[in-house]
Amino acid sequence: MSTSHNTFSIGKVFFHFPLLVSTNEQASNLLAKSNPIEGTVISAAYQSAGKGQLGNRWESEIDKNIMMSIIIYPTFLSLADSFKLNIATSLAIKDYLSIFAENIQIKWPNDIYINNKKMGGILIQNAIIGHQLQSSIIGIGLNINQLKFNEHLPLATSLSVETNKSFELQTIRNGLFESLENRLIQLKNRQNHILEKDYLGALYRIDQLALFERKNGEKIEGTIRNVMPNGQLLIEIGAHHELFDLKEIKFL
Repeated sequence: MSTSHNTFSIGKVFFHFPLLVSTNEQASNLLAKSNPIEGTVISAAYQSAGKGQLGNRWESEIDKNIMMSIIIYPTFLSLADSFKLNIATSLAIKDYLSIFAENIQIKWPNDIYINNKKMGGILIQNAIIGHQLQSSIIGIGLNINQLKFNEHLPLATSLSVETNKSFELQTIRNGLFESLENRLIQLKNRQNHILEKDYLGALYRIDQLALFERKNGEKIEGTIRNVMPNGQLLIEIGAHHELFDLKEIKFL
């Protein structure tokens, strides 16, 4: 493993498949059977059962988008600090895609938005021993060249839709590998103040009065003010502040 050095070697080992059930599942199977080199990437042209946050299905056309999972060994992170992986990964994606388009934001906790529409997301699976992370699978799905989306996804978009350009997928992957490497090095070097500042600066709807829905269906107006170290969202509602976990609040 490369965690003894200041590198994660993202993409040095790269497996691409025409079809997988899920790149995260394939990466999980690989971890269960072997000890893959840190930074190993599993990529697919199409996933038959790709998943997003909260078990939602990730839909994508064949050979149009990026679907990949990256194996790392963040043993320097405690379980309490695991949300920092989401911060580093979402920032890495924003860093690189901002070369091609403006107004790329991170919708809490880790969706990638462009011009107020969703173009991608992240799903991280952690293996834990005691209170420390032992391995993590960073799943990334990004709409790159897809031009049409199902009607039940009215806010879906792609980099190509937003820029009127097409992109070479491996070039995008390589750029993301380098960008992710840089952000993970910041994380390993405990540059948390930089990561947290950049994350809040990129956060969708921060400091803007917006409409949300509680788990019980109640609609509320509030203003996002912060994201806590454990990943909870801090929303100012009237004269008080309230913390929300992932399943407790929905953007409207």
